[in-house]
Amino acid sequence: MFKAKKEDEEQKRTSGPLNTLLNISILILLVLLGYFVYSGAGKLFGSKDTKETNHAPGVQRLIQVKIYNGCGIKGLGEKVTEYLRKQNFDIIDAENYSSFDIEETLVIDNRGNPENAVRTAEALGVNPKKNVSQNVNEDFLLDVIVIIGKDYKNLKPFNN
Repeated sequence: MFKAKKEDEEQKRTSGPLNTLLNISILILLVLLGYFVYSGAGKLFGSKDTKETNHAPGVQRLIQVKIYNGCGIKGLGEKVTEYLRKQNFDIIDAENYSSFDIEETLVIDNRGNPENAVRTAEALGVNPKKNVSQNVNEDFLLDVIVIIGKDYKNLKPFNN
């Protein structure tokens, strides 16, 4: 008698519209979880080939550069701006640096892409191993900052 009553109560708990609704909800959540795991795994473990093919062949984004005059000689920023624009760099601005006591020209990577800073340094004739540094700041929209130093006479724009 107690056994039959217990079975009736258990059957009521495992059936009914509320239980069916909960089972459907769990199934939907499992499907969504599977989808998110699948899409996340594709991004984490995707091959490098697919990432590199996102760019159209032959199309490159211009390196955005801001130039600072760090030695105080009038007209250096404009001369470097003109030279780099001819080399297909996107010069955003040229202005005086906060001080004029910079001995050597510096090239600084702002966006975490050191290749841009090295390419800029090589275009100017700056030693990339010695005078290229990195200061990543996600708030900056510029790729590279150039601070012209007192060694400006050694730069390519001034050796023509």
